[in-house]
Formats: sequence, C-alpha cells, structure tokens
Amino acid sequence: MKKLFKDGYYLMFMQSSTVQRNLDDDLKDLHLASFPRRLNMASHKQIIGAFLLVSMISSLLVVIAIVREHQMREVPRHTESRHANKGTSHAKSLYLLPDTAHTSQKLMPAINLDDYDVMQTENQSSVNILPVNHSSTYHASALSSSNDKQQENDSRPFTPRVNGSSTSHGNAHPASNNKHNDPGVRPDSCRDCFRHNFDYLIQNTDICDSKGQIDLLMLIFTSHANRRNRDVIRSTWSSISRNNTGSVRYVFLLGIVEDYSLIKSVQEESQQMEDLLMEDFFDSYANLTYKTIMGYKWANTYCPHARFVLKTDDDMWINVPNMLNVVNHNAVMLQNTVIGACYLNAAVVRETKSKWYASPKSYPHSRYTGYCSGTGYVTSMKVVTQVYRVSKDVPFFHLEDVYIAFCIFKLGFKLKYHSGFYIYLKRGTACMYKSDKVLIVHGLSLTYIEKMWATKCHVR
Repeated sequence: MKKLFKDGYYLMFMQSSTVQRNLDDDLKDLHLASFPRRLNMASHKQIIGAFLLVSMISSLLVVIAIVREHQMREVPRHTESRHANKGTSHAKSLYLLPDTAHTSQKLMPAINLDDYDVMQTENQSSVNILPVNHSSTYHASALSSSNDKQQENDSRPFTPRVNGSSTSHGNAHPASNNKHNDPGVRPDSCRDCFRHNFDYLIQNTDICDSKGQIDLLMLIFTSHANRRNRDVIRSTWSSISRNNTGSVRYVFLLGIVEDYSLIKSVQEESQQMEDLLMEDFFDSYANLTYKTIMGYKWANTYCPHARFVLKTDDDMWINVPNMLNVVNHNAVMLQNTVIGACYLNAAVVRETKSKWYASPKSYPHSRYTGYCSGTGYVTSMKVVTQVYRVSKDVPFFHLEDVYIAFCIFKLGFKLKYHSGFYIYLKRGTACMYKSDKVLIVHGLSLTYIEKMWATKCHVR
C-alpha cells in the first residue's frame, strides 16, 4: 500500500513537471508581445497554475482508483490445508481459516482474553482453527446471547485461604442464579449448554492398557514449545511410572496452536514417547477449562480403573511417592472431595489488568465460594467421572480451577485444603522437597529439579 502511494505521488510530480515544461515551450512560440506585458505575465502564471491544479487532481484520482482496484482484487490470506504427519493414525488435517474469511460452519470455542465477553456465533470474522469435517458446535461459555460488543479482558488471583474451616462445600455461588435476568450475564447453571465434543488430533489410548492396578493418573498441562519441561519430567518425577507400565501413569495435555511447525513437532514427539494428547480447541490460558475437561473425559473413557487422578502443570515438582501415601491414606474422603492448595470464600478480582480478572458479566457475584489452585489438586476417579458428567450443565468459565469448583459444589462434594501443596516455597534443600512434608512445589527451575532428583536422601 505504501508503494502504491509513493508511485502515485511520483506520477503526480512527473505529470506536473511535464505540463509546466510544455507550457513554457508553447508560450515562447505564441509571440505574446502584442499583449500588454503585465497581462502577458499574469496570464502566463494563471494558465500554468490552472494546468498544474487540473493535472494534480487528475493524478490523485488515478491513484485513488488504483488503490481501490488493488483492494478489491486483493485475495485474503490463502486458506491452507495443513496435513498432520501420516505416520500416526491418530493425526488429522487442520485448516487455518483466514482473518477475513466468513464461514457458515459453527465456530469452535477458540476463546481469548480480548474478546471473552463477546459470544462467538456463525459468520464471525476471526482466526479459528478447525479440523477437517469438524462438526462441533460452539456451546461453551454462553456468556452473552446478545450482540453485545463490549470487550473485556477476562481472567483472576490466588487469594489467601480464609482462617477457620479448611473445608468448603454447598452451593457454588453465594447468590441466586442471574437475579437480574440479563441474557448477557453468565448464569450459574444451565441445561446441556457445555458439551465437550472436540476431536482428538493426537491420541494415545494405550497409556492405561497394561495389566495391574493403577493407583494414580497424572494429567499434566503443557504447551507445545515446552519440550524441555516434558523431557525433564519424564526423566525425574514421572519416571516412577516406568514408561507408563507401573502403578502410576501420566499424560501431557495440549490444545492446538496456529504455528503448524509446533503441531508437527509434538506429533513427532508423540510417535516417539506415546504420552501426549491433543484436542482441536485453541490452546490458550483462557481455554484451560477445556483442557481440564478434556483430561477428565479421557480419564473416564480410557483409564477408568485408575483409583486417583492428579491435575498439575509442566512447571511443577511432584513428590510422587508422598502423593501416593496421601491419597491412599485419604482414600475414603477423596470419594467426594478434592484436596490441594484450596482457597475458601475467595474474592473475585475486578482489576482488568490482572491475569485472574473476571468481569461482572462472566461472574456477577463478588466472591468465589472456593477453589483449589490449578497448580495441582487430586481426587478420586469417582469424582473425576462425576465432574465430567455434570460439566455439561455448568456454563463455561475461563478460570479452570474455579470452574472445577463450580462443578464440585453442584455435585454437593467438597474442597479441602491439605498441607504440602506449595504454590510458592522458598528454596530449601533437595531432601526437604523429597520429604513427607512436601507434595508439590511451583517455581523450581528445571536444572534444579534434575539436580534434586539425582540427590540421595534418607526419606522417612
């Protein structure tokens, strides 16, 4: 576009210069001596000025016409069929729709923080990644059924656990459902409004197939670029799984991204490691709820005989032996309870710049009844199954740990704070992190985790 304007101005300058030179030559040949000298000079200037003005206007019109023609003929970014690695039977082709493309298909729930309060509907212009022949309907947050164009950055904080009882249970919200009956406000409950019917683009169904009891399944949130994190986990705290053949199993969870090279890389990694899952929702912070329900759905379908399920992230240290001791010791309680770094009666963050901001439309109440930090929480397979089943009747909410708490409360289950789940813990010794005082820790470097793993300790 800049080049077009540059060429247009050059054209105007050249035409004006040519006209002036031609006028000068013609006036010399007209022998204007018969006119009074003052009239001759004035006429000369007026004629030149008039021709220059007409020439510049004509040139400007030409430039505008060229630009408009270019815009009309300009083809949107090419819709490209990006095929997954044919070496895996689980991979599917992906289509990346251009920014300016309109589609009559139902759009996938590719929510981002910039347009979270705007309900995505058919024929909306936005980048959405769809698999071939994808039939999913957008049924997620149902935050607004109107054409409200207000855009707010939705997201929230870890507030201190209130003093007093360490267990929270009861109603999911301190107020009645949408008391203002505003269709643009997220309701507390719904009927069959949040189905999780995405397709697997990477699937490894054999993770729980081998014989023997599975005591713990670890669902680990990861990002495509975090290959180093996954490799460190495989060589340290998840290695107790004996390559997913022991009493502990693990799997890494992913959505999709626009960078096809990253998708191809994790497909190749999956062929080698066979411990990845990827569904066709857009992988973003605001879509972590999809990732949790994805993991719970997969656990319920492909690993239902696992006794307990831990949800965590790829930047964590997990003391797996101690985690096994805790879940076995609390086996009965965990049949209706989630334990972790749980916060009860927490304040809702309304600061728009906060990572955990929640708009009044996405959550109209002033406080959360509770939630367990998404850095790590554990429960029984029974609870996981029930949460997955009830989630269809709990409207989407972008903070996944809060959303899971909504489901827990709807079921009449409980959240319970348990010591040993550390979101932040000042650096201690390697043996302290391996002790029975610690279950999970956030914020340790990958290098330190590797060194800690190699340290020999006398653990009680």
